[in-house]
Amino acid sequence: MIEKRVSETILQKDKIIKVLGESYKVAPPSTATLILVSEELANAPDIPKTEDNTKVLQWVLANARHCRFLGDVVSILILGAKRIKVPREKIETKLFGLIKKKVLVDEKKELATKLLLEYSSKELYELASSLLERMEVGSFFGITTFLMEVNLLKPKKVVTTQSGQQ
Repeated sequence: MIEKRVSETILQKDKIIKVLGESYKVAPPSTATLILVSEELANAPDIPKTEDNTKVLQWVLANARHCRFLGDVVSILILGAKRIKVPREKIETKLFGLIKKKVLVDEKKELATKLLLEYSSKELYELASSLLERMEVGSFFGITTFLMEVNLLKPKKVVTTQSGQQ
């Protein structure tokens, strides 16, 4: 099992998952995908840190309406940054197929709506956590920390004035 996961990570193979009977190719994780997920998570309401279950229940009931971003996060993880940026063309038919019309479909919103309507919160959590395992968050954290340290170590411009001058 672990060998399979390691080989998939090294070879950057696409993973196929089924969501509501439809198969999706989950692309290998990219930095752009991680950035988009981070942008969506910025929309999350602040969660209080408490061990009192009654307060958790109150918070969930009061703030659930602000959590539509959860469907967006999981759909970004499934589709990846490349597929989200390019709208998909779909042909709609009317009057028994006599009238055909091309429309652009926002795949992210379409998938997010399906996920929120059909998945329980537990199923959505399990799907999100399995997709996040592939994101290589540690590597992203490592490179951003390294670059910030390089910036801190870079010599700064020092302004000196001669005595008597302002």
